[in-house]
Amino acid sequence: MYDWNGNHVADFGRQGEGPGEYERPVSVGVDATGRVWLHDRRGVLLVYSASGATLATVRLVGGRVGGPQRMVVTAEGIAYVLGTESADSFVAGMVPYDLNGVAGEMVELPDFLGDAYLSAGMRFIGVPFFAYADSMVTPRRARLVAAANEYSFRLEHPDGSVTQVKRTSERIPVLAEEAEAHRHGVIRFLREADPTWTWPNTDMPEHKPPFNQLLPTHTGEIWALRSGRASPRNDCDPGTFPVDVNDLAPCWDEDRIVDVFAADGRYLGRLDLPTTISFEPPPFVAGDTVIARVEDAAGTIRVKRFRLVPPGTPGL
Repeated sequence: MYDWNGNHVADFGRQGEGPGEYERPVSVGVDATGRVWLHDRRGVLLVYSASGATLATVRLVGGRVGGPQRMVVTAEGIAYVLGTESADSFVAGMVPYDLNGVAGEMVELPDFLGDAYLSAGMRFIGVPFFAYADSMVTPRRARLVAAANEYSFRLEHPDGSVTQVKRTSERIPVLAEEAEAHRHGVIRFLREADPTWTWPNTDMPEHKPPFNQLLPTHTGEIWALRSGRASPRNDCDPGTFPVDVNDLAPCWDEDRIVDVFAADGRYLGRLDLPTTISFEPPPFVAGDTVIARVEDAAGTIRVKRFRLVPPGTPGL
């Protein structure tokens, strides 16, 4: 636990099976009262007070499912965890929990996997530059559903209202050399599971997707992360980098574009973010405060606090 200035405050929790102990934490969140929610892989939620005292151990119901959706903790203290409503159900979604257990109905998430995934053994990876539809639950308990091949998404709010967002943007072409670098990255990744794996009869898109990722913030705004134009690094050998599913082409630099939308769907503008900010895991954003994972040229990883500042602010 650290304060806003990065000073160490305290440690709490430890590995184990007793009260307040965990085996394999996979996600963490904080509600408005400062309670810390931790999702443990063994099928429980651990809840701690702001000072680190154990408040509750909540057992998850239904079946376990795999997927990229992390736990979402709302301000009022509801944790949404990917799962099913019952052990024999095949319909997945985000199941809400409070300190006493299940807090409401599951928010069903559409299955958008389709056929644009490549696999070897137990490894799966998406076709580079393919435009995937997606859905998630936001910290304000809305369901965010994104279209695949157009710059479009909608927010389905708990009160039944819907906010629809559509925007046009330049479609960035995928360079032939860039496509080959990503193809090589996929082959390296899947051959770690099956050394004989070869690229199937699957073509990459000629243009980059309208956006790569949507990030709902804790204050209601939506960040849309888009890919810009890419260029190769000079004298860079991709074979010297470890295989990284989040960076298939380590010898290519890509412009990163972030568009910001208000909670009511209005376009607020484009962010100029430091290139060191990582979106894996996604940053924590509340108002003008951003907490993000950063990595410097030497490979040192830190958690850093940033402040969003409008253009033209005096002193910048």
